[in-house]
Amino acid sequence: MVDLAREAFNTNNYILASEIYSRTIRDSGPTLELYLGQADSLARAGKLREAAEAYINAFRLGTVTSEQLKHLATGMVTLFSKQEDFIPKARTRKFKDMFECGICKGIMNDPVTTPCGHSFCRNCLEREQSKKCRTCGVVHFYMVASALKTNIILHKTVEKWFPSQVQSTKLKMEGNKLFEERKVQEALELYSQACDLAPDDHLLMSNMSYAYWALGKFDQALTNADMTVKLKPDWPKGHYRKGMALLGLHRPEDAVLSFLLCLSLDPSIQSARTGLTKALHQILSPLPADQLKQMDFQQLAHSHSPSVLSSLLGGTAAAGGPLETWETALHLKEKLATEIVRQNKQAVEPDQLEMEVNSEELTSIEEGRPGSLSSPVSRSQSPVTIMKKVSSTSDLSRKRTHEAVASGNGSPVDNKQIRCTLNDYPMVNPQVVDKDDFECSLCFRLLYEPVTTPCGHVFCRGCLDRCLDHNNSCPLCKTSLVEYLAERRCSTTESILNILKVYFPEDFEERKRIHEEELEELIRMGKEKQEIPLFICTLAFPTVRCPLHIFEPRYRLMMRQCMESGTRQFGMCLDLEEKIGCILEIRDVQFFPDGRSCVDTIGGRRFTIQSRGMKDGYNTANVEYLSDVHYEGAELAEIQQLSDEVYDMASEWWTNLPGTPRSQISHHFGALGEKEPVTHWTPNGPAWVWWLVAVLPLEPKVQLTMLGLLSLKERLLSVKRVLNFFRRPSARLRRL
Repeated sequence: MVDLAREAFNTNNYILASEIYSRTIRDSGPTLELYLGQADSLARAGKLREAAEAYINAFRLGTVTSEQLKHLATGMVTLFSKQEDFIPKARTRKFKDMFECGICKGIMNDPVTTPCGHSFCRNCLEREQSKKCRTCGVVHFYMVASALKTNIILHKTVEKWFPSQVQSTKLKMEGNKLFEERKVQEALELYSQACDLAPDDHLLMSNMSYAYWALGKFDQALTNADMTVKLKPDWPKGHYRKGMALLGLHRPEDAVLSFLLCLSLDPSIQSARTGLTKALHQILSPLPADQLKQMDFQQLAHSHSPSVLSSLLGGTAAAGGPLETWETALHLKEKLATEIVRQNKQAVEPDQLEMEVNSEELTSIEEGRPGSLSSPVSRSQSPVTIMKKVSSTSDLSRKRTHEAVASGNGSPVDNKQIRCTLNDYPMVNPQVVDKDDFECSLCFRLLYEPVTTPCGHVFCRGCLDRCLDHNNSCPLCKTSLVEYLAERRCSTTESILNILKVYFPEDFEERKRIHEEELEELIRMGKEKQEIPLFICTLAFPTVRCPLHIFEPRYRLMMRQCMESGTRQFGMCLDLEEKIGCILEIRDVQFFPDGRSCVDTIGGRRFTIQSRGMKDGYNTANVEYLSDVHYEGAELAEIQQLSDEVYDMASEWWTNLPGTPRSQISHHFGALGEKEPVTHWTPNGPAWVWWLVAVLPLEPKVQLTMLGLLSLKERLLSVKRVLNFFRRPSARLRRL
């Protein structure tokens, strides 16, 4: 029976496993192994109340290690993670924090940018075990973190805008080295110096908590851990530090809450799972094992457990429903909710960590010191512009502003705007903010759709693409970008993009407007009597496939602009001097690693060139589209009869064509199409006629003449003469 229970457990059939264990206990009597198996099965099934009772019974029968409670920990984490209202959440912002590392949640130190466009501290990214981006979830299978170069613009911006935090980070890293050398006290001194420069750095608070924990000073460790959680309630490591400090203070019930919060935010932290099992072990073993064995089992089995865990876990996992608690657990559930709501409230409305709008804050802003967080409330307002407004006011006006905000008698809208702006994004000294720092070194304009190369340089995406059309190396440092080109990276660097939106809103909108105007100009191409891009290469025909191999830089740019504008079409002419051509519509583009591409196109409308021009190195033309003339009455019936006759001749020729040329034509142009009635007028006439014009062995000038014919009758007669020629015995002999 035990083997059956284990098999059911291993196949995730936990309910069946628990029933088998229960039946075995009734039939064969209780043992430590049976109670542990029953408890593990109940815990994984979400029946935590029954699981707690089974674990307590196991403790009464023998020694249970903390490692044997891993399934209880897993069941608790699974159940707790479903209670979304209890899990701390980060403050929602219009733009994500552009200076925050997505892993450690601190200001980025030596930032590097991944191919998906997100930036992290170099050390954080190199320590990551997974190739999965913490921000967007994209997996970079071939990325080597150590090979990524520092994002130059982002690195310089952090050093220039936040010198105190940068210096604090350096002290923290020195302290980390001392800690690794087991010089904990010296490390604490450096952490304290760093805290003077960055008092709201949760990483420093976490490190200090760890240092105090290592020294056995659990009260100080808990104090710093509490501060860490207040600063970053959605950072799992802060809750882990708090749980470890509470374990050291012999407060396992509170430690369980902290470890559950940690694992709800990040279930992959194994050290937190180990801490949770240790805390649960302390709760479940209030008496020594020897005393438990000496006590009467029957008496204990029917008595209420003194363990607090039974109250804490007094619920079952309903499908999406809340926990059903015992009456004795109500005070603990209330404690759980109160603690988490308090932490969430501190994250949204902090009273100690974020400064209120007062005279001291306004003074610090005027002097250019980093203040609290800020967020633009409109496109015209940014943390920098608001600082300029505040710093330009007189002492009297600053005093009145403070009084109005403090008393609440001022304008509600103005107060709300200032409060919102000062509390969402880092304030920056306007004297160090320079728009030129975010200028593209290729177009000398503000960066638009910024992308970061593996060598760490940042360019406008469009500018870099145009450079790579000519050379597969970085325009600045000449590092090979073959890998970048082969991966076809197009993700913008989110941090720099958000900096532009938040701190340079007006300049960004102006740059966006210019880009949209340029794009609109490309979109207008292809409309009636408008300028279209012109590809000088070969003859193209309506409804006929025309595969192209694109390798010239000017035509690489043309294809990209056609795709980005959404028109997906361009004109094709045989020669620069010819006036007749055909529109090609892009169906698919396949890129080679070196930037070349194969473009699958199909012919569209015919045109005649009215005037010529040049754009970005390739030809353009103002064109007028051509359409076949209409036929009616007896003339239409005559053309229908002629069309049927020519189609039969074409079908005969195609059927009798030898296998090799037939397969080559089919591969390139496709097979002969179906017969179409000419009674339904189209601008270009039947598609099969153009297929014949393309595949028949005619001189290009003859094909060009047919392309310009506006009479379907004349086109059919021309094709008929060619097919009659192939019917002659002499033509067959030459073909053989």
